[in-house]
Amino acid sequence: METDLVDLEEHFFPRGIRQKYHLGEFAEGSSVLSNIFTTHWTEWPSQVDRRSVWSGETIVREDQYAIELTKEHKEELIAALTTFQERNCDLLDINRKNFHLPTLGKVLEKVSERVYDGEGFVLLRGFNPEALTEEENIILASGVSAYVGGKFGRQSPTGSMITHLTTLKGIETRAGYYSNQFQTFHNDHVCDVVSLYCLSPPASGGQVRLASASKTYQDIMEARPDIISVLADSNWIHQTAQREALNIVEIVADRNSIEIDLQTGDLLFINNLAVLHGRREFQDNEMAKRHMLRLWVHNPVRAWQLPDSLKILWDCLYMDLPDTPGWFILDPADPDPMVLQEVTSDNGSCGTEGSSK
Repeated sequence: METDLVDLEEHFFPRGIRQKYHLGEFAEGSSVLSNIFTTHWTEWPSQVDRRSVWSGETIVREDQYAIELTKEHKEELIAALTTFQERNCDLLDINRKNFHLPTLGKVLEKVSERVYDGEGFVLLRGFNPEALTEEENIILASGVSAYVGGKFGRQSPTGSMITHLTTLKGIETRAGYYSNQFQTFHNDHVCDVVSLYCLSPPASGGQVRLASASKTYQDIMEARPDIISVLADSNWIHQTAQREALNIVEIVADRNSIEIDLQTGDLLFINNLAVLHGRREFQDNEMAKRHMLRLWVHNPVRAWQLPDSLKILWDCLYMDLPDTPGWFILDPADPDPMVLQEVTSDNGSCGTEGSSK
């Protein structure tokens, strides 16, 4: 949350791009923060009546959120992957038609409904990334995610559409894409859904932490309603009260959270506006190295309505820009230099401690 929103928008949409596409100027000074609590309510109800209100006491079994792929599903995936490659389709154009999943597709429709209108997260288990190349795994993750959303967001100003979450030697930050350090609860930018595909887990640790944003809000409203107005304040300059507010969010979210040990071949979808996420510290070794593929997914039909104050930041991710068509990083050891710059300067998504990005 330490990155000023105006600076972030300027970073994604330089002045020349704004002028070309008539996007207008950003407001001077601090804007409304891309904060989970500003996206839900203009008034502050004491209770939230929706399926996204849950806690670790109500979600106690894996089968409440996990779906195991069947043999038929796996055969469909290989067939869809083979056909996509044979047709030499552009990965940017991947969709339900050119990545056809007649049986699994129906399951994924229900997954999309649960992610957007249900508890806010679903785990698919049973993919086999070890049998595929790096590029094939990216195609598979994108093809399956296209059924949940259909449109992918840029994850850097250069238009990289996918991020490899793994450790890179020689890069030392407090946290980030390429770090193994603990991450507090946060949300990624203002994307709809975070898609995480586990190619390989770490040797130890690294559990994904999930907490209902609605439950977190509800508990804070009951115990410390004054904190809500602090979290929603557009003047985010990290005064003592704001630090206290962030600490309370972390404590309350952690109290109600669940943890998921992602296994090789797991694909996790997280509603970025309904569910806060974080990560435990992890350790790699010569036999096991954490490697996840992340997509930012948008479903035009199911997407939640955002306030105008966040619309331009959303455009940074999903607006069609002919000059920045998008591209996919295939080699995790050769990351987007713009993303690398963000991470090493402590501004990366899922990077800064307590980040909302």
